[in-house]
Amino acid sequence: METRSPDVHSDTNGESETAADADRRSRRLVDARRRLAALAHPSPDDVAVRAADKIAVADELSVLAQELTVAHEQLRRQAVELRNARQLLDAERARFRELFDLSPEGHILTDRGGVIRELNRGAAALLNLPADFALGKPLAVFVEPGDRRAFRVRVYRARESLAEEAWTLTVCPRDSEPMRAFLAVSPVFDAQGLVTGLRWLVRDISNQRAGAVLQRTPAAVLRSAIDAMSTHVAVVESDGTIVTTNSAWQDAARPAGLFPPAAAGANYFALCDAAVREGRQAADVVRSAVTRLLSGAEPRAEVLYSDARTTVRESGEREEDSWFTLRVTRCEGPEPTLLVVAHEDVTAERRAQARETALITERSARAAAEQANRAKSEFLTTLSHELRTPLNAIAGYAQLLEMGVRGPVTRQQADDLRRILRSEQHLLGLINQLLSFARVERGEVTFDVVPILVVGAAGEVIELIEPQAKVKGLAVGMECPDPSMIAMADPDKLRQILLNLLSNAIKFTPRGGEVHVTCEDDEHVVTIAVTDTGVGIPQAKQREVFDPFVQVDRGSGASPEGVGLGLAISRSLARGMGGDVTVDSEPGAGSTFRVTLTRATLNAALS
Repeated sequence: METRSPDVHSDTNGESETAADADRRSRRLVDARRRLAALAHPSPDDVAVRAADKIAVADELSVLAQELTVAHEQLRRQAVELRNARQLLDAERARFRELFDLSPEGHILTDRGGVIRELNRGAAALLNLPADFALGKPLAVFVEPGDRRAFRVRVYRARESLAEEAWTLTVCPRDSEPMRAFLAVSPVFDAQGLVTGLRWLVRDISNQRAGAVLQRTPAAVLRSAIDAMSTHVAVVESDGTIVTTNSAWQDAARPAGLFPPAAAGANYFALCDAAVREGRQAADVVRSAVTRLLSGAEPRAEVLYSDARTTVRESGEREEDSWFTLRVTRCEGPEPTLLVVAHEDVTAERRAQARETALITERSARAAAEQANRAKSEFLTTLSHELRTPLNAIAGYAQLLEMGVRGPVTRQQADDLRRILRSEQHLLGLINQLLSFARVERGEVTFDVVPILVVGAAGEVIELIEPQAKVKGLAVGMECPDPSMIAMADPDKLRQILLNLLSNAIKFTPRGGEVHVTCEDDEHVVTIAVTDTGVGIPQAKQREVFDPFVQVDRGSGASPEGVGLGLAISRSLARGMGGDVTVDSEPGAGSTFRVTLTRATLNAALS
């Protein structure tokens, strides 16, 4: 069988795997599943397969394990990106909620049928009722009966045509006079592009009360209204002379985000020219919009711009950009021609849009990660049912050949058969590790935590690994001052943890070194430490050794064995029992892995 290298590409730039990449990987895993199924059902002619062919089968299985390693690394990177994005979104979501509630206009969220699910303070004030009282009520009940048919038609269009609808109608607040209102409705989409609800903007355009007040004191009221606005407003003559400004303009450190403080009498065009010389190129766009209105080309203009500078400060720092909307209106009437220039800061809205975009990106990334995780789980399930069968067949036929059932074998052939059996056991161990990790990751591992003698559990594991230690000429010892020390643990899980730690210690300790197990306790915790005199682990790599599918090069010169799951499984099992696994190491001086468990109370020990 031809051995192929894994057709995978590492994400060297640290970027997340896209949904398309995840889909391609899923198809490749399905192809691998079909190849494994073919291996699981050999034909009768394959019974006497040569030993070399069986080794090639084992190599093919190792290649598949490498493909899974790369796939899991990409999934891990996506998980880190998702966690960071989720933390950012949680903080930004709270800020967006505050902006939603403090908006002076009415904002309402309904379901597809127009039933209110959420509204801000402005909407509650327009409807003249508490926000909690409005939840669950159809928005149509607050519409004058004569306008309800048109209301339903607009809702249908927004929901089915996926477009924004805007119109005016009469709204009937609770226990209050009807008023004319401007309504705008647009659909709300989920990550799949389906309409899940409707977003409403409600604005009171009734001018009856305003007209009555203006008849009494029009100039004072208008001046107060303009001064109360947060928008930077200036009235400009045709030659650019600023006639007057509102309070927001006067109080701003940089009016319009472009100009230095300027009072009435300053020239608007001169301010624009000075801003351009400072590197604020948006001032040129602002000047062009004002000039177009003065030429009579159009009655009003609107421009979105940023206050960013094209030059950097002498300190090397860049200013944080703010965004403004310029609205210019020409005042109709006798000469001289006047323009009302309004600069509104829309930075918060722009950032809210960016947060919404980030939320959509996070949802897409989550969907891609979940798809990749499902593909990985399916592949691990395939390993469970398909890989063991051909491995058992390899072992069984190799044992038959070694026993001479098919005829006598030479010494060299017997050595080859033993190598095949060792390779089969090695691959079977890797598969068991993969399956154990998959069960732990899915939360399918159950723990039977009972009081257990620490000395007894450690002693049993030391007896298992002593033959390996003797082959390498290593001294293995145990020191537990209190033989009656009792911890709360699952006996099988604790033995698996200690076996992983001791096997690693033997693997990375040179010939003639030492491996020691020590036990100590305090009032609440029992600590089992596995110390070796091996090559050690660099400080920068000590956190990575507990990540799945990570093998840290300890500089021993030998190629690492396994798939890098032993420590990840050990830590997960320890934490499942209420404990942990940690490491202290120094390159060239050895490593100490500590298993901490809850100390058994007297009542638990007696039970």
